[in-house]
Amino acid sequence: MDITEVVIWAIEGVVFVLVTVLTWAIGKLARRFGDKVDQERLQQVLARLDDAVATAVKDQQHVVVADLKASRARGKLSDEEKRRFKGAALANVKLYLGQEAICALKDALGLSGGLLDRFLGSKIEAVLFDLKRAEIPASTSEPESEEVVS
Repeated sequence: MDITEVVIWAIEGVVFVLVTVLTWAIGKLARRFGDKVDQERLQQVLARLDDAVATAVKDQQHVVVADLKASRARGKLSDEEKRRFKGAALANVKLYLGQEAICALKDALGLSGGLLDRFLGSKIEAVLFDLKRAEIPASTSEPESEEVVS
């Protein structure tokens, strides 16, 4: 074995180690980049969810509840009307989000079956609560003439 063979053997070993290290580093960067993209996508979906819930509730409040209340003597909705309101708002939220965003939410939040509907229902209730709170004048604890459905 002469010096040329030793140098070639050493170079092959160094190249093998460098390729291994570079492959590991590229894999690590790809995972980190993928995690960052997944996190950003989740943040976008959650922001879209908040917008969809607020839009659906306000749309139902404006279109349905105002008409129903106008036809009532006391301006109050029955429990059945409240359930229908919430169901219509839930259907609109799902429509606004689309199937891809719904799947992303299920995966990210680990919700399956009816749990996503319960989660979305809770978001709807939260928006309704905020609307009710916004209607209460600072001087009293009684809501103004229009009631928000919950």
